Amino acid sequence: MPGAAVCVSDDTGVVFAKGFGFCDEAKSRPVNPDTIFGIASMSKSVTSLAAALLELEGKLSLDDPVHKYLPAFDMPGVPREMVLVRHLCEHRTGLPPLPTLSWSMACNTPAEPWLEEYVKAYQKDAKSRVERVEDILDYIANSGDFRPLGAPGEVMSYSNDGYALLSSVIDAAAGETLESYVQRRIFEPLGMTRTTFDVDKAKEMGNITSLFTWTGDVLRCSDIWDVAPPYRGCGWIKSTANDMSRYYLALSRNGMHHGRQIWPRAAVERVIGRGFAETPQGIYCFGLNKRLFEDVVICEHSGGLTGVSSQGGFIKDSAYSVTVLTNLSGVMCSSMTNAAFNMWLGLPLDASHSWLTHRPEAPEHPELYAGVYCSREGLDEKLTVRVNEKGELMGLGEKGEERLVFCGANVFTPEGEGKLVPGTVLRFYVRDNECWAVAIGSRVYQRAQ
Repeated sequence: MPGAAVCVSDDTGVVFAKGFGFCDEAKSRPVNPDTIFGIASMSKSVTSLAAALLELEGKLSLDDPVHKYLPAFDMPGVPREMVLVRHLCEHRTGLPPLPTLSWSMACNTPAEPWLEEYVKAYQKDAKSRVERVEDILDYIANSGDFRPLGAPGEVMSYSNDGYALLSSVIDAAAGETLESYVQRRIFEPLGMTRTTFDVDKAKEMGNITSLFTWTGDVLRCSDIWDVAPPYRGCGWIKSTANDMSRYYLALSRNGMHHGRQIWPRAAVERVIGRGFAETPQGIYCFGLNKRLFEDVVICEHSGGLTGVSSQGGFIKDSAYSVTVLTNLSGVMCSSMTNAAFNMWLGLPLDASHSWLTHRPEAPEHPELYAGVYCSREGLDEKLTVRVNEKGELMGLGEKGEERLVFCGANVFTPEGEGKLVPGTVLRFYVRDNECWAVAIGSRVYQRAQ
């Protein structure tokens, strides 16, 4: 990758902080731990923490219905009072992956020449420019383009649109913008002086990276950042490895920073606490994944946008945090953060964090899972599953076909040939003896045929 920044912190302060590579195509500006990168969906933790802080201030309840703050919110087939603010935080509204974020980025981000054909395809597909939260609300209420995944709270499916709505809920509850509330309540108390939602402000600060992406075998460089106006708290924070590691360290210490309780302990408990199970399989809390590994609880989140791949997290109650930020699309940073967790635990750096176990037996009815499963988040985003002549399940994605290995119950994972994303958990949903969806990682794809 062109550049990366890593910061590891514990109760004594920064243990390790280093930049690798360069910020720019000319390799004239080295990365350091204070280089500003996009953090993409790592932003969701900040947004959820803001909601929890507002609840303790008495300005909202996470058990309030969303329509209390966004009166136009209406999901067809679901009583409005059933969709709660906490469902937005947990990705449990029942919304499937929607095309609206892709439309918003395509219609509001100036396109580099090598992306024009790709962007035009999304613009042609778009029913609106999705410039305001009202455009998302209108699509959800009136498009007729999707089926809810189930009752609110029933099915977890990662939803950037849910966090766009949560951003506007926070505006309404706080009586100020999400950005100003987060600056006042989260960034300033931590001394996160190089963290902002505003890309122009980030550029004024200096030491900001360019954005790199591969098109075929050509590495492209750009200084055009993705723009999607309503999706602020979903993934639009720009920060540094040092700043984000400081943020995660405060969460790992239940709101303590330099001996001072900067956030109420109850706010951190609401975000990642006892209300969420601690299992090796993990669970999505409020803006963070939480999982049990080697008798410690790791809370973490990744992020990805054009020229942004990131991962950060911490060991709960143990004053240990890790942040990895890179300037290249499509990098899986978890191997780096896992290595840092392994170091703290005294394990080999490459010790696996996977909870999956391949089972020697085959599923009893493999044909039950065969079909085409689709997501609207991309133009042609689908997984085709078939049974081969040996009775094995095969998964066909963008890069080709690969055997799906049975891991017990309704869980499978790609064999590891690289055609599908290695280590991905595929969890099939069966109702009335019919497989109606598959969760691929954190997103639920509904069956099309």
